[in-house]
Amino acid sequence: MPEGGRALRRRPDIPPGDRRVDGKKPPRRRWGAVAAGLVVPVLVLGGLWLGFVIRDPRHDPLFGLTRVRNALSFYVLGGPPRVYGLTGERNGRDFRLNPSETFAVTYRDEFILHGVVSDDLLSRGVSVDIAGVGGERDEGRILRGVDLVDRAMAERGGPEGATRLPAEPIRIRYRETPIAAIPVQAVVTPQDWLRHARASDSLKERIDYLEAAIRMNPADTNVRKMLGGIYLRSGEIERAIRHYGEVIRRNPQDLTALRELLKAYEAGKDDAAVIRTGERLLALSPGEASIYAHMAFASGNLGRWPRAVDLYRKSLALDPRQEALHFRLGEAHEMTGDYPAAIEAYRAILKRTPDADYARMALAAASLKAGRNEEAIRLYRDIVKRQPRNALAYANLALALGNKGLTREEVAYDRKALAIEPGNAIVRFNLAAAYEKLKMDREAAQEYRQVLKLKPEEADALKRLADLEFRSGRFAAAAALYERLVKVSPQKADVHAQLGAAYAEAKKYGLAAENYEKALRFGKRDPQLRQQLADVYEKLGRKKEALAQYERAAAAGPADGALDVLADRYMEEGRYEEAVQTYRKLIALNPRRPSHHEALGYAYERQGKTGAAIEAYQASLKYDPENAEVLYRLGLLHERNRDYEDALQAFEKAYELNPEHVRAGNKIPRMKILLLERKMGERQ
Repeated sequence: MPEGGRALRRRPDIPPGDRRVDGKKPPRRRWGAVAAGLVVPVLVLGGLWLGFVIRDPRHDPLFGLTRVRNALSFYVLGGPPRVYGLTGERNGRDFRLNPSETFAVTYRDEFILHGVVSDDLLSRGVSVDIAGVGGERDEGRILRGVDLVDRAMAERGGPEGATRLPAEPIRIRYRETPIAAIPVQAVVTPQDWLRHARASDSLKERIDYLEAAIRMNPADTNVRKMLGGIYLRSGEIERAIRHYGEVIRRNPQDLTALRELLKAYEAGKDDAAVIRTGERLLALSPGEASIYAHMAFASGNLGRWPRAVDLYRKSLALDPRQEALHFRLGEAHEMTGDYPAAIEAYRAILKRTPDADYARMALAAASLKAGRNEEAIRLYRDIVKRQPRNALAYANLALALGNKGLTREEVAYDRKALAIEPGNAIVRFNLAAAYEKLKMDREAAQEYRQVLKLKPEEADALKRLADLEFRSGRFAAAAALYERLVKVSPQKADVHAQLGAAYAEAKKYGLAAENYEKALRFGKRDPQLRQQLADVYEKLGRKKEALAQYERAAAAGPADGALDVLADRYMEEGRYEEAVQTYRKLIALNPRRPSHHEALGYAYERQGKTGAAIEAYQASLKYDPENAEVLYRLGLLHERNRDYEDALQAFEKAYELNPEHVRAGNKIPRMKILLLERKMGERQ
């Protein structure tokens, strides 16, 4: 906009000889000269009077002459006024502005525009207004800087961190024609963004405004605290921590910021940071009970339950009225396994607040865990009287009764719990387990199926139901359940072993072998499992693999079954020495088992070791003297050694024990003949 000056208008062309001006006859030359001669002295004298007699201290000494010069232009030449300045008052102090200057305004300013100093001595026809803020004429009105600042901020379109916004002009008009403009600069401060933040109902806007304030003044800790609080409440934990952290960096002893930072860490589940911040707070303010409580809770989350107990006690020592902390202290004691201490903590609550049923429930549960079943039963009976719809109390009462061996009452209270909460899978599981204890397998299976409808991947229910089906001989159904269980159970080795057994019983030997092998791959170390796998290999005709598994089973540990089968396989293959060694291992495990001695005797017999065989058979007869077959074989060995009397004695004993033992009976006359022949030979 122009600083000021004349607005030149082009006069219309006048034909020569026609001295009219704007259609009028020209004045007579002599009167124009006379007028000009009079006006000039008047103006000069007026200017001198203005400039020196009533000189304004804000103007320079030559102001009057300057005004005289411009008045000639205004009155004689007909130009618009030249603007010298704008006078006014700001915050109680006078000011004067020239068009070349800038009027800087903050939100705190209040100002009045008095008028315009121009070559129009009376300022007739001159008006002033501020664009978009005041009216058509703003002279004499009280105006507020905050209006200018807010309008500039709104037109800017939101905070971007600039310290200054575009200017708003003070417009000066002469008879509605603009003749000058004075720039107005709305100066935006951090306080302006803070004002807008406090006035806004929009969370996003508040954050934007406060962030703009911080960009303009990063050291403003109060604004950072406000931002931290907003971010914390809105769940933007990392940003909250960043602002609170910056406040503390600038002022390490700011207790308010430290407390809020602790809350932010707690909201972000950074328990280690909660403890660190709590320790800083306690160093500055050691008597704050709440800080100990926060640190105790964080310690519990980290599994440091003894430390949590210690901190809860310190907090309660400072403020024993914290009922909630007595409860948390009890929970911490439970986590350490100190149920008596937990019981005392819960009793402390009930002593102060006898109607605190939540504490009574906790006390009953702690008593149940501590094995104080009588106390638990008494408390739970009291609770269900006070709260007849408390399904948990009925369920835990059932557990306490079950621990006392009152299984039928256990079933009754589990049913009461389910009448209130039929969808409670845990209670249904407990009821099924109680049915199992009563040998009510059908009812137990039915409840386990209900549990699986509610929680299809409940591993314990799958296993219990599968085991029930297996014991009932429904091997296909058991296998189907074990197949489901193997997908959800971390104990895959055990489940595959059970699945293999189910398939083996169902005569699906290929699937049985596959699952036994998986059980071994998953790390199950059980000689019995290898023997089961070997048995399945036998049924599949995989003899060589079966023998290898029997050997590994036997080597893994004392397993009679594996050694028995292994020895038999050695005998079948003619590996008599290996058979002998295996039978001797069996005898070492169970020396009083006659069948092992018998088998060892037979193995020695096959080796041609008659003496050893006789000793083995005699050992067998020591534990089973009425075994006709062993007596018969012993007789054969004596016969082979020509000990006919011993042979006859053995055959006679065998035949006496079992008259149907034809082979032993046939040997008796033969031995008598041989003995007779020996005697006759001796006589000769």
